[in-house]
Amino acid sequence: MIDLGYYKGFCYSRRYAEKIGLSPIDNSAEEILLGLKEFIKLNNKYKPNKKQINFKNSLPDYIELKHYDSNISNAFIKKNETLFKELI
Repeated sequence: MIDLGYYKGFCYSRRYAEKIGLSPIDNSAEEILLGLKEFIKLNNKYKPNKKQINFKNSLPDYIELKHYDSNISNAFIKKNETLFKELI
């Protein structure tokens, strides 16, 4: 079904990630806490920073996150800068 173009997004991106040797992992308790603290601090006054904007712009169109109002946590970007160095 993916090859026929029926599925996009998560199904496609997961397949691609596995093809290049990546696999998803669960967030740690610390990452969840930092993300939650960032979310609470925003208090509905959310404005993404430059790194968050660059990250979303770098995503292929088939990644759903690119089209959502949500964004990746800035705390996660800071903690994992080596994963994002080519993207942001």
